[in-house]
Amino acid sequence: MYAQRPDPTGRAAAPPVTGPAGAGAAGPVTGDPAGGVRAGGGRRVALLDSAVVVGGLLLVLQAVLGAVSGPRPADWEPVLIELALAVPLSALLSSRSLRLSRSGGAVHVATDSAVLVLLATTVPSALALLGWLAGVTLAQLLARGRTRAARAFNVGLSALAGSVLLLVVTALDVDLSRFGVRELLALVIGTAGYLAVDLVLTGVSVAWAERHSVVETLADESAPVAALAVLAVNGVGLLAALLAIATPWAVVLLVPVLLAPVYAAHASSVANTERLRTAALFDAAAATQAADSRAQLEASVTRAASRLTAAPGAALTPTEPPPGRLAVRVGPEHDPYWLVVHDRHAGNAFSPQDVTALQVLGALTSQALDRLELLHAMSRAASSDALTGLANRREAERVLAAAVDEVEAHGPAPGGRRPGIVYIDLNGFKAVNDTYGHGVGDELLVAVAKRLAASVREQDVVSRWGGDEFVVLLRDTDEEQAHSAADRLCAAVAGIVSLRGAVVVQVTASAGVALHQPGGTPQALLAAADAAMYAIKHAGD
Repeated sequence: MYAQRPDPTGRAAAPPVTGPAGAGAAGPVTGDPAGGVRAGGGRRVALLDSAVVVGGLLLVLQAVLGAVSGPRPADWEPVLIELALAVPLSALLSSRSLRLSRSGGAVHVATDSAVLVLLATTVPSALALLGWLAGVTLAQLLARGRTRAARAFNVGLSALAGSVLLLVVTALDVDLSRFGVRELLALVIGTAGYLAVDLVLTGVSVAWAERHSVVETLADESAPVAALAVLAVNGVGLLAALLAIATPWAVVLLVPVLLAPVYAAHASSVANTERLRTAALFDAAAATQAADSRAQLEASVTRAASRLTAAPGAALTPTEPPPGRLAVRVGPEHDPYWLVVHDRHAGNAFSPQDVTALQVLGALTSQALDRLELLHAMSRAASSDALTGLANRREAERVLAAAVDEVEAHGPAPGGRRPGIVYIDLNGFKAVNDTYGHGVGDELLVAVAKRLAASVREQDVVSRWGGDEFVVLLRDTDEEQAHSAADRLCAAVAGIVSLRGAVVVQVTASAGVALHQPGGTPQALLAAADAAMYAIKHAGD
């Protein structure tokens, strides 16, 4: 059987997505590895899936009535032998599908249809369908981590697709005693109908659930390979039917012929899947190291999580997910984040390998977050005053130069607004240091810095220029606004400040204002504001 079901436990797989991550150890995975949840894609998906289940149930009921009321075989012994062999064999083959792995996921080709071909050509159609479905249903019941809805959908889909194959065999009146072109034609047409029902119904269900294009979902490059694989295993079923007619017990010889390639392909697919998973982790490691922002890291990590787990999407969120979701905690203890993988469609569970891969990705994410936090801290230290947290002199010079270059290149803002400087100096600060010590003086500077930062517009920049001097860059201002800002800042600073050791200080400040003049330089603007401040300060003296 071919289908577009998401990897790893469905009857076939859909392509996943991509992504990378960061530093430290990842936290525990909170989801149940076998707790896949059927993700609904809307009312259309529910209606389609329900129709498949109901249709399959009606066909089963019809087969039961046909088996009870229809013609009975003249010799029951070979029929019972075939049915007894078919149930466990179809269950085994249904659970060990041939997987065609690719970078986007895997296509599962369930080889249990070979058993249906054997039964279709040797026993009545009703018994053939019931015997084969018994094995398929057994495989679904024993499969771990699937929801009831997923199991019911797969059994219903098998009933619909298998009935098409049986209908073709019945319509063409296959007679293996005179094996010829008609029998080969029945095999090819029946297999094509079987695949068409499986592919279309499953493809449409997955496309609607994942909100993808139905055409793009059905137009998969692996479809021809899957069709040839199913045709080949159905050919083995036809050979088994020929042997059953000549020598019934010789059918057992074909069992290892069928199982050997299935197990070999399964082992090869598992190895290829791990290779793809390893490649995805290497890509994730490279992407996390290259990420230079939180947003870039988040995009890379979520793509990687989807790619590693073949899930429709993932998210990096500060909110702890509810129990039962596949998630891993990342980041430092004081600022934890959760990398959460969205549930797969069709009830397919996450495997232990998915959990392990997500834990590795979580560790990479934590490392990247630590690295970004360190880079941010280094950048902040290079541009901030260590005592007050305001911009330092170097950063203030850089911002001022950029503002002057902007107005020189494009002219002043409407109304003649241009960069301005308010140069502030505390009055009597040296006396505070001399009287109470530098510790109290530092505390006073911190208090003043907070008052200044709270008294400017969002676009303005407050910096500590040095000692007890502060420089405020006013963007897009005029003469009146600049002097008004200086008065407001001096008023904010002025007043009583309570410091350590019950020290109470009366603070005042002097402020000089200067506006950028056409053709002027940042240094000229600073010098003019400094001179204006000293003129006001000495005038007060």
